[in-house]
Amino acid sequence: MGSNSLVRVGAFTAAAALALGALLALFDGWRLAGVLADQNGYDVRGYEIGAAALRRSAVLHSLRESAAVAAACSASALFVALCALRVGAWHALGTLAAPLVAAQLFWLHHQRGWIGGRDCALVLCGALALVFVALLGARRQRPWPASAAVVLAAAAPAALWSARELAWRPTELESWLRVLAAAACAGVGVWMLARRARLAWWSLAALCVAGVGAGWAASRPGAASLRAERPLNVLIIGIDTLRADATSLAGSGPQGRDTTPQLRSFAQRAVVFDNAVSQAPWTLPAFASMFTGRYPLEHGAHRLTSRLGFEQTTLAEILREAGYRTSAVTSHYYLDKSHGLEQGFEHFDASNALGHAAVTSERVTDLAIAQIERGDGRPFFVFAHYFDPHYEYRDHSAQAWADGYAGWLREQNDFENLIKIRHLLEAPEVEWLQALYHEDIAFTDAQIGRLLEHVRARGLERDTLIIVVADHGEEFGERGMFGHTISVHAEQLHVPLLVAAPGVSAARVSEVVETRALFETVLEVLGVDVRRTDGAPSLLRSPDAAADSAGPRPAYSIVWLDDSQLSWGKRIKAVCVREGRWKLVHDVTRGRKFLYDLDNDPGERRDVRSAEPHSAARLEALLDTWLAQQLQSRTGNSTAARDPATERALKALGYL
Repeated sequence: MGSNSLVRVGAFTAAAALALGALLALFDGWRLAGVLADQNGYDVRGYEIGAAALRRSAVLHSLRESAAVAAACSASALFVALCALRVGAWHALGTLAAPLVAAQLFWLHHQRGWIGGRDCALVLCGALALVFVALLGARRQRPWPASAAVVLAAAAPAALWSARELAWRPTELESWLRVLAAAACAGVGVWMLARRARLAWWSLAALCVAGVGAGWAASRPGAASLRAERPLNVLIIGIDTLRADATSLAGSGPQGRDTTPQLRSFAQRAVVFDNAVSQAPWTLPAFASMFTGRYPLEHGAHRLTSRLGFEQTTLAEILREAGYRTSAVTSHYYLDKSHGLEQGFEHFDASNALGHAAVTSERVTDLAIAQIERGDGRPFFVFAHYFDPHYEYRDHSAQAWADGYAGWLREQNDFENLIKIRHLLEAPEVEWLQALYHEDIAFTDAQIGRLLEHVRARGLERDTLIIVVADHGEEFGERGMFGHTISVHAEQLHVPLLVAAPGVSAARVSEVVETRALFETVLEVLGVDVRRTDGAPSLLRSPDAAADSAGPRPAYSIVWLDDSQLSWGKRIKAVCVREGRWKLVHDVTRGRKFLYDLDNDPGERRDVRSAEPHSAARLEALLDTWLAQQLQSRTGNSTAARDPATERALKALGYL
């Protein structure tokens, strides 16, 4: 075989490895998307828009994973071809480079493993490289000792792959077929080049065209196929850090302060849930549960470094699939595009995620109104998120509740400092912080009122499902801490929840409900059938229909920060269950359990576990079974990309 032929064979092999690796990576990505679709709610009935996005993500992920190995395989083929040339410099280069390529392949195997298209591309190059070396030895163009490194470099990757594939799944026919198919590809490739060179190049061109076609098919947008039987508009108003007892929904607010007059007015035409329980005491898992209908361990966004995985099906994806115009206006770092809740939103504005740098409620209302006014003939789904009640609390001129304090904390009101000096805070300092918090709530309430009034003035209220909900509450030293994130007690989990829908009469509901029921509520009201059986029942289902013969439905919550850095002070695991008047807390970190009688102790201050052994045992069985199921079904945790600015912001907010 002449020099030109060797170079031609090497070039063909390199190109074939890249094309085959890309094509099979597309196939593997498509197959992965199908598995995820089956596991996470996509089915043959629809989700084409969301499924297309899922396919794109899976295919791109597979292509990225395959690129390094396919490139290394191609380089290996070229280097081995160079070894066979008579030119000494090229032979030396190939002899030196081939072992380095083999070392890289071993390293990639150790770091990532090999699957699918990468495997086939690798063994194809390895087998063809062996053919080159055999031809080299047969024609005695180079002495075998000088090419020993090349022989090992060419043989080792293919041998390693074959051994791993067969040892990993020795009883599966697919494993043997993969090895035989790769060897056959190598043999056919050599024969075609030796006998039918033009046919070989045409085959490679067809392979490349097939790869491009598969990539184009994977990226095609789908057509909406779900349908809303009752296509009402949907407006979800999320309020950050608003504990239920800080509102004035019942008339008299905390310390007699009318903190939420606009929400109280809205409550006169809404269903108010007096015992709504959040599924987590901090923003990301709480809203992720509302928008997926799943518990935090099920959707996977339960750690401080998490993001909601692309395989999760969100409410926005479903409504977009059903023909809705979906928009979100958010104002929290955990609700930006790096944390996964943007899935399904055509328009996603996180420009007000400014932390302590600004007061943002007015701007959020302006942007939400603008999205409502973007009418294009489709019903709208708008999510408006208000951040301002979150620490750092601000003094607002419209109220004078915090004006009477002139003490030392005014000069030291920083969250990191507050946590360090919390043992120095006395009643005047705590009361001042609460007064500032209440002023922030009143300011936010006024801006929410402006949004609700716009909907009403435009005549949209009669065609709009409106939900107002908080993600979690706030602690003011009740258990020695300030802020939120690490406790499953009432001050961090009991939140306001109001729902207004056309044709639904105003009411107050004392039944305990989970905020994750928001997901099922929206779909049931709109008449969108997704055939999910694992969600909480709709909030608007009649008490008779929702009643269980065994008693009230339990509500579960969890904080599971199992990988937090010790310096953050938040490596906490705790769960709780609330059922009627009883609530059981299991502090998993410290191995302690507490039972509370909420009828007589709504602040959860007195443990009655020893005095109520039967109730304690029943709830412990419920909670232990639920936690075991959660740990068994937990989703792989996706990690959000972080930059120094975001980490500084989250640290300032008290999360890190």
